[in-house]
Amino acid sequence: MGVVSADTIAGYPPGIPNLLPGKEITQAGLEYLQAVAASPNDHVRGTYDSGVTQLRVVVS
Repeated sequence: MGVVSADTIAGYPPGIPNLLPGKEITQAGLEYLQAVAASPNDHVRGTYDSGVTQLRVVVS
């Protein structure tokens, strides 16, 4: 994807960060977080919207 995360974002459960500030956002990581967000029993922590459609990124 070529963009860098500005936030710590974690699928919950288990709550272990999937994206960290300063690390590149991968397509696989984004797809995983979107799948977690779509699950009725799970959620994503650290995003501004529950569907993981927008992420804060670092602009250089």
